[in-house]
Amino acid sequence: MKEIGGLLFCLMSPVSWGLLIQEKEQGGCCSELKLDSTGFAENYQASRFGTYNNIGLSGGRALFQQSNGNNFLFYLPEKNIWMVGPDVGKDYGGLLNRETGECPSQLNRDWEYWSDWTESWESDMMFEATCAGGPGPDPVTTPSPEHEPCTWGDVCYTCNIWSEVNGVRYCCANDCNSGGIWAGTENGQITCYCYH
Repeated sequence: MKEIGGLLFCLMSPVSWGLLIQEKEQGGCCSELKLDSTGFAENYQASRFGTYNNIGLSGGRALFQQSNGNNFLFYLPEKNIWMVGPDVGKDYGGLLNRETGECPSQLNRDWEYWSDWTESWESDMMFEATCAGGPGPDPVTTPSPEHEPCTWGDVCYTCNIWSEVNGVRYCCANDCNSGGIWAGTENGQITCYCYH
């Protein structure tokens, strides 16, 4: 690796270079995010669930737009929360997370939903914000079908790149300080992919 004018360069294939640029431009978060829950949030805020695409930055963090809807997932720096709502930058929506993490898929705190019944924010332990579309920020450009294995637990707390699912932190087994990771549930099973 070599630093030139504040940019970090390393020898890699053009496909990998494209991934590095894409991640940097999109705030270092996955390019596609899935919001889903089997908890009570589904009863009140299901219209805000689904796939969101990383379209840039807002509030110093990644900005996601709902694929089949009119919602956005964005960070509100003045409130230190992630919000899902129709107007970017406004403290008005139906889902939120009170953690200040860099990417929604890496947040540890439970997501909350607005309950019309109680007229308050309620916690949903079953809510998940996970990177979608398989390994890498864009599975079409993932350079190799061979992915580094994942590991979990205490070893991942010293890593720069990690993901959390159901309260368990996952990271890449060999190099957890570069590249990226996708971890989520598929048919009740934990699935994890690392990519570099």
